Amino acid sequence: MFQTANYTITSALVVFLVGSYFWCRHLGKLKDRAYDDVARIDVALQARHRLAPEIIQHVDKFMVDQRELLSDAIAMLLEPVQAPLVNDRTGLRRYIGHAEKLGKIMHFLLALAPQYSEYNDNIALQQLMDGYFENEVKLGEARRVYNKSVGAVRNGITLYPSNIYARIVNVRELEEFKDSEAHDMRGKAPVASEFDIWALT
Repeated sequence: MFQTANYTITSALVVFLVGSYFWCRHLGKLKDRAYDDVARIDVALQARHRLAPEIIQHVDKFMVDQRELLSDAIAMLLEPVQAPLVNDRTGLRRYIGHAEKLGKIMHFLLALAPQYSEYNDNIALQQLMDGYFENEVKLGEARRVYNKSVGAVRNGITLYPSNIYARIVNVRELEEFKDSEAHDMRGKAPVASEFDIWALT
């Protein structure tokens, strides 16, 4: 009788430990998947950092009344933030915040540019903007994949005992990447409320 009880307790303990191991491993995989998705976002953000300076050089010639906006964009492009390492939640927050702010500035800038008469004669700028908007579509797709992974992490660590396991293996809720990519506004009138530059900080 005593021996049977011993086997039962031992078996239950083994099942618990093995189950805990696989649960912790699953939570770690959810977190790793989210950070892997950051790498996909980074490809699009690096492309944005290559295209944006050329666009700014062109619009700088005729958007003389938008000096503050241009200066903000240039300042952000001079300080690109590197993709964070796994477990660097502070770096991830800074990285996403930088991308969101630059995205809003460029969205506003590119929505305003076609309103100037000089834009119509600038074929090079129009081609650069074509490439920029194509890349922003890719960024939007990468952002949605990343946010889905972030949601999986959030759901995975919410309920008991996942919340306990999450603390053990250092899995925490991750920053979401909000909508920040520029949309092609050519042929549309900019809506002031959609481009609230003063709400960027």
